[in-house]
Amino acid sequence: MRDVRATRMESGVNDLAGGSLCMFMTTWGNGGFPVEADLGADRQIIRLRIETGCAELVARQRDM
Repeated sequence: MRDVRATRMESGVNDLAGGSLCMFMTTWGNGGFPVEADLGADRQIIRLRIETGCAELVARQRDM
């Protein structure tokens, strides 16, 4: 997270076990967020959607 905190946009990508790990800061607290991938005809990812403010997450943060 040191690299992410050092950037103006508070985001970054690091290599991890042969893959890429996308990290970003959010005001929605710590934790896991639902991620959905849209795949093209060749089964490659063409879009990722990360839900940071759905009703379940808002309720979970409120109950903490």
